[in-house]
Amino acid sequence: MKYLLGLLSLVLIAGVASAADPVNGQKLATRWCAECHDIVGNSTSDRAPGWRQIVNERKRSADYIRTFLIRPHGEMPPLQLSRREIDDLLAYITSLTAE
Repeated sequence: MKYLLGLLSLVLIAGVASAADPVNGQKLATRWCAECHDIVGNSTSDRAPGWRQIVNERKRSADYIRTFLIRPHGEMPPLQLSRREIDDLLAYITSLTAE
């Protein structure tokens, strides 16, 4: 029974994590990131690369980007986003992956 409850807990947690909202992520991107990053296209400014460039680089996995959003560095301001907001933002960013 304990095994079954533990398994059910993991399934519920995974379900919550997979329910990230890319539409909300785009809203967050517009509010927090668009000043420095091209959040919809490929262009790169003097300050920061465009998101398509970031997400399409092989070394930048979803986990890499999530970690970066949790602990920004360089010239990035502290974002102070919740884990849910980070998941939403990541869902939007990764939706820009080249096909």
